[in-house]
Amino acid sequence: MDFRPFTRVTINGVALTGFLFSQLTSVRVTDTAGFVSDTAEITFANVSALKRFSLPEPGAEVKIEL
Repeated sequence: MDFRPFTRVTINGVALTGFLFSQLTSVRVTDTAGFVSDTAEITFANVSALKRFSLPEPGAEVKIEL
């Protein structure tokens, strides 16, 4: 049984699925009031030497659904 909360992460319209989603270890979103920017922190395990992945380019659109 999987006790992780439901989350969906998309980067530039492409959903994280399969291997990449399996490496997701935490998602933290801070929703601030007013005109202060919200923040998000996404952490990956990235433990497989054979299946490395790179970070999105600066300015990439990241959507997090909780």
